[in-house]
Amino acid sequence: MRAESDFLFRSLFAVVLIAVCAGLCGCTSSAKPDNDPSPHLSRAAQRTQALRYVDQAQTAAKKGKNDEAIGFYQQALRLSTSLDGAWNNLGVLLLDRKSYQDAIFAFGRAADLNPGDPRPMTNIGIAYSRAGHAEKALRAFEDALVRDQNWIDALRGAAKSAKLLRIADEKSLDRIMHALLIEPDDEWRMFFERERFRIQGMIEARNP
Repeated sequence: MRAESDFLFRSLFAVVLIAVCAGLCGCTSSAKPDNDPSPHLSRAAQRTQALRYVDQAQTAAKKGKNDEAIGFYQQALRLSTSLDGAWNNLGVLLLDRKSYQDAIFAFGRAADLNPGDPRPMTNIGIAYSRAGHAEKALRAFEDALVRDQNWIDALRGAAKSAKLLRIADEKSLDRIMHALLIEPDDEWRMFFERERFRIQGMIEARNP
């Protein structure tokens, strides 16, 4: 089903800019701004410069220059370690190049900095899912739903992970029923309906 197969791509790039923190280990790029003034800037000026680098990163990413974008995000995070959106967007770019461990680290920093936002935890779930770790993906999606029970991408990810793991319990069924109340996409509603029948059938088979 197209909706199911397109899940990771569509939900990943629904992310918006938030604020970020610190440099990412193991990430290198040749995109290094000339005459970096950071050692001589005040803290306020460093943050201002960091936000300029974020703008440059976003511009580069829109042009498909992901290596440059990563470099600018790294520069921003060296200057200001509280930009959770830069962490999150850096994670998106790292995930695009299949650097799963680094992407998860970046999303984790964003999640720590903004504990009420479900998006970084959803992105961690996406990263684990793409890396083939369905159990870890499910836990991340569930953590995202603790932050916002109505976050549809997390509901989709949790249902998809539970299906891969052949999980059929009341918790999963409740999640499916809730998703059916708010899912706007017809194809995804069909997926949730199929999951509802699967889970209900397995529960009934265990409890005749």
